[in-house]
Amino acid sequence: AVVDLPDILKRNLVNWTPVVWHGYTTATPLFWHIPLSGGNVVESALAGCLGLLLASGAARDAPETRDDQLTSIVLNDHRYVNVDTSARAGVLRAANLRLIPTVKPDVVATPFFRLAASSLFTSSLTARLFTIIRHPLDRAVASYEQYLQQNSDQNVVMTLDEY
Repeated sequence: AVVDLPDILKRNLVNWTPVVWHGYTTATPLFWHIPLSGGNVVESALAGCLGLLLASGAARDAPETRDDQLTSIVLNDHRYVNVDTSARAGVLRAANLRLIPTVKPDVVATPFFRLAASSLFTSSLTARLFTIIRHPLDRAVASYEQYLQQNSDQNVVMTLDEY
C-alpha cells in the first residue's frame, strides 16, 4: 500500500539520491532513530568512524544543552551539537534556536522525525530521511528484556507472551 505523506513532509523532505557528506549537498541527512533497532550503532559510526557533527541525544546530559546558543561540543572525542533531539522538547529547542541554518550539523538524529521534519527544516533547508529497521519480533524481545532489567527489583513475573 502506498502511504501519502502530509504536505509539510513533502515540502521539507527531498527524494533520496546519493549523499556526499561534508556540505556537498544542500539537504541535511535526518536519521530516524527507532529505539532498539540499532540506532546507537549508526550514531556511533557517524560520529566516531566518520567524524561527523551530530545533533542527537548523545549530549542530553551535557551542561551545555541548557545554553542559549547552539554550538559544537566534544564528548568522548566525538562532535555533537549541544541539543537533545532524542526528546520532543529538545527538537523544539533546536528549532527555536535555528539549528539548521546556524550550526549546520552533518546529521540530525531523532526518534521524532515528523516533528523534526516540520520544525527544523523548510522547503529551502531540506532533509534526506534515512533509518535502520530491525525485525519486529527481535525488537519486541529486546524491548521485553529491557523491561525485565528495568523492573528487576520489583520481582516482575511476566512472560514474553504476556508482555
